[in-house]
Amino acid sequence: MSAGNHLNARLVSYTKRLNVEHAAQGDVEGARRLIDQMLAEGVVPSVVTANTLIKTYREARMPKGAEAVLREMMLDWGLAADGASYCTVIDAWGLSGSLADAARVLYAAEVAGAADSRCYAARLRHVVCADEVAPLLARAKQRGVPLDLPACNAALAVLASEGRA
Repeated sequence: MSAGNHLNARLVSYTKRLNVEHAAQGDVEGARRLIDQMLAEGVVPSVVTANTLIKTYREARMPKGAEAVLREMMLDWGLAADGASYCTVIDAWGLSGSLADAARVLYAAEVAGAADSRCYAARLRHVVCADEVAPLLARAKQRGVPLDLPACNAALAVLASEGRA
């Protein structure tokens, strides 16, 4: 096995461990120890690894930490956040009840060119009134983002909750 393949196999192994052992449980401390161990061994995280770490913070209901990983992945690891990265941070803020921060992160995703249907679906899951739905859908359309089934279902759920057709 070449050195590159060996590093890749270790990266995949670490990312799987991060997901199974820490992310679903929201075990931020354990996740951070694993990331530190990975970095000490010279294994640089991938976007999937970073997104799994963001998921850990979301599950722990720690949106500030989730958002900090966005900066860390760009500044420390040289990675560009993708739609999944931003979507999970948006969801973390929404779950914490900070809808203004969820909206702010969606805007940041749009500015970065990373906003995709998952980002709009996450934001739509956490809107407070039906009047917010049309502007969000218009923003997605303006950016050429096709909305998938979860985004449409999130929009419909908000409208239905207020008895709107």
